[in-house]
Amino acid sequence: MGKKLISISMVRNENDVIESFVRHNLDLMDEMHIIDHGSSDGTREILIQLKEEGLPIFIYQYQGLKYNQEQLVNQLMKQLVAKDEAIDFVFPLDADEFISCHSRIMLEQLLDVIGENRIGMYLWRGYLPTSLQYNPDFTTQFTEQRLETLFTPKVIIPRWAAESCSVIIGCHYMLDKDGNKVKSTLFHSPNYRGLHSWFIEVYIPGLSSSLPPNLRRPICCGWGISQSAP
Repeated sequence: MGKKLISISMVRNENDVIESFVRHNLDLMDEMHIIDHGSSDGTREILIQLKEEGLPIFIYQYQGLKYNQEQLVNQLMKQLVAKDEAIDFVFPLDADEFISCHSRIMLEQLLDVIGENRIGMYLWRGYLPTSLQYNPDFTTQFTEQRLETLFTPKVIIPRWAAESCSVIIGCHYMLDKDGNKVKSTLFHSPNYRGLHSWFIEVYIPGLSSSLPPNLRRPICCGWGISQSAP
C-alpha cells in the first residue's frame, strides 16, 4: 500500500487561484485540509462547490482578526495525525503554491530519500508569463527559470515530526520540543530538464505581470533531486 499524503493550507481571498490550486495539487495529494481565514471574495463558496463535487477537501473556518497561521496549522496538523494513523506525510501549502511532479509514484520515491529523524525541504523555482491570454494549461506559458536570491525552503513533514515538532510561520523550518531546528534533507531544483521532478514558481498573468519584480505574486513552487542539509 502506498503512502498517505495530505496538505494543510490557510487561505484568505484567493478566488483567482483557489480552484486551480485544489485541482492541481489533488493529482498528488490524497486529501487537502484548508483553513479559510474569513474570505469575503467567494473563496469559501468555491471550496464548498469543489467539495460537493466529491473532491477530498476538508474546509475549516477561522474568523479571528489575527493572522494566526503558525498556531492554527500546528494545531490542525497534530489533530489530523492523532485521528488518522494512515497519514505518512504532511505538505504545508499556500494557495499560490502548486506541486509539480511527473507522477505520484515518483513523488513517493523522492520522499523515501528524506531518511530517519529528518524532515524534507524544497526550494522555489521562478518563472514569468510569456502571454497574458487565458489558457487553462497556464504552466506551458512561461519563460526559463528566474534567478532566486533568497533561501526560502518549504518543509515536507514526515509523520513523526508532525506528532512531535512544530512548524514556524511560513512553514520554512520546524522546531523540536526543545526549540531546536529539526535536521532536514534538502531537495534542490536541477539546472536542467532531466528525469527528476521539480517544483516551479510562476506568476498569475494579468494579476501580477504589471508589478515590479519584488512585488509579483508567486503561485507555484516545487523540488527535485536531493542532498543532505545540516
